[in-house]
Amino acid sequence: MKIMVFDVGGTEIKYSVMDEQMHRTDSGAVPTPQDTQAQFLDAVYRLYAPHKDEVTGIAMALPGFVDNHTGYVSNGGALLYNTATPVGQLLAEKCSCPVILENDGKAAAMAELANGALKGCCNAAVFIIGTGVGGGIIANGQLVRGVHFTAGEYSFVNTNAEAWDAPDQNMACQCSTSNLLKWYRARKALPEDAPLDGRSFFAAANAGEPEALEVLRRFCHAVAVQIYNLTVLLDVEKVAIGGGFACGGFCIQFGCDWPAFFFCSLAAILGFRLRMFLPTKGCNNYVAIGISAFVATLIAWLTSFLSLNPSIAEALPAFMHSDTPWHPLMACALFIVPGVPLINFVCDMLDGYIEVGMVRALNTLLMLFAMAFGIAFAIQVCHIDNFVKDLTMTPHHEYWEFAIAAAVSPMGFSTIFSIPRRLLPVVAVGGIIAVCFRNFVNLGPSNGNIGLDMGLSIGSLAGSALISIIVIKARHWFHTPHQCITIPSVIPMVPGVLMYRALFAFIDMHGVVGEVTVGMNNLIKASLAIICIALGVAIPNVFFRRFIADNRKRKLLDMLVERKKKNGEFVDLHEVEIK
Repeated sequence: MKIMVFDVGGTEIKYSVMDEQMHRTDSGAVPTPQDTQAQFLDAVYRLYAPHKDEVTGIAMALPGFVDNHTGYVSNGGALLYNTATPVGQLLAEKCSCPVILENDGKAAAMAELANGALKGCCNAAVFIIGTGVGGGIIANGQLVRGVHFTAGEYSFVNTNAEAWDAPDQNMACQCSTSNLLKWYRARKALPEDAPLDGRSFFAAANAGEPEALEVLRRFCHAVAVQIYNLTVLLDVEKVAIGGGFACGGFCIQFGCDWPAFFFCSLAAILGFRLRMFLPTKGCNNYVAIGISAFVATLIAWLTSFLSLNPSIAEALPAFMHSDTPWHPLMACALFIVPGVPLINFVCDMLDGYIEVGMVRALNTLLMLFAMAFGIAFAIQVCHIDNFVKDLTMTPHHEYWEFAIAAAVSPMGFSTIFSIPRRLLPVVAVGGIIAVCFRNFVNLGPSNGNIGLDMGLSIGSLAGSALISIIVIKARHWFHTPHQCITIPSVIPMVPGVLMYRALFAFIDMHGVVGEVTVGMNNLIKASLAIICIALGVAIPNVFFRRFIADNRKRKLLDMLVERKKKNGEFVDLHEVEIK
């Protein structure tokens, strides 16, 4: 048995065809009609018609006050044309099939309670931020609907008792994405009808744009206040809402000892704090990246004197002496590496979002250029010698030390990107799997190791692809998006040695024949490795879903055949096929 599921919002109508095991066989989205209910009904029917012979009914979540028993909508919320109409009955007549309606916030609350973030909770709430603000309330393990089905409709909560009648003083206006974009347009002095969506706003925020960050902080404060009020009112257990040691881990992978690990971590922590502080004072994002890379490199250079300067070294205890004093310089600024926009760029391009992907690509390049400039400037100011020219890329630590480093790096980056603490062990294991498999594919007999000896680029692609495939399944175990696990897991594979070799090659040019060739050789190798990492993460996530869908469809058909056989029904095998 299959049903067609609709999630109707103020902006989009999303749909899926699902079987009894909640497996999707088809899905998609179309814009929500804004003018008339007739257009809305027609839009739903056009989506339903291709599947009418395989589904037995429709289940729909939509905004407004919805009587789930009768399908009557007393208030349409974001879709005012549904107000005071029997939407369920009209849809059933239009599509000639059973229809069940539910408020979108309440549907989300039931889903989270059954198998999501609220599983096991007796008292909880869902806070949905969209075109409006909705949600659902769980009390004593049961969904609260209210006498008029308005429980959980936070949009109508007044936020200012002194301006009760003001149309913009309710939660819908204060905490919705519509208001977020309205604030951003005003802050940027853009026309009220200027085209803008959430993708472009968060792209600006992720890039560190001061105006976007200011608006985002204001918005988050408004949301936090209302969630606080919600927790005080309901006394809920949970509300469901729709970094420096990482660089030390890098340093261990590059061959440093443990004192150098802590020196590198110190430089990275201070550089990262500066990186976050400067945009709050109006500093351009790319300038902030350059300054923080310069300062982190400078601090790492200063720590080298603790081991290299005899008078200072004699005054310090032995545990502070490092046999690899230059290694912190190589890893201290890698907290800036734009792994998130790079991988998102590849995903956007593969998904067909060309314009957004190009914006992310340009942002990635500018971040890399800013980081390289800051590091190069520090190298010139401090007269740092080319310490990576003879540095081997073959691991020479004990296996357990290398595994620890591979775990520390993703956990550090997870902290930087505010990934939930419960996922830290997950990304640590992911980092170990990705890095160790990369090394197995990369290394081999040619360098005295056990492995396939296929080179760094293929190894990077294999390591990132493996962890991406694993996370395709694991994301359902941990109820978290694919990128939250894969991106921190693959970050430790960034080829820092090659990046620094390229940088030193261009800095130390003296007109000798072959200098450009050496620099470009290292730059191309580093770029290929980084691109392979991004492709390895993105391709399985984008394309493996189709394979999974076909596999689930095949299993469903097999179950139907077995059911018919058990019931003594005739089975025509020619009719059993995967379309």
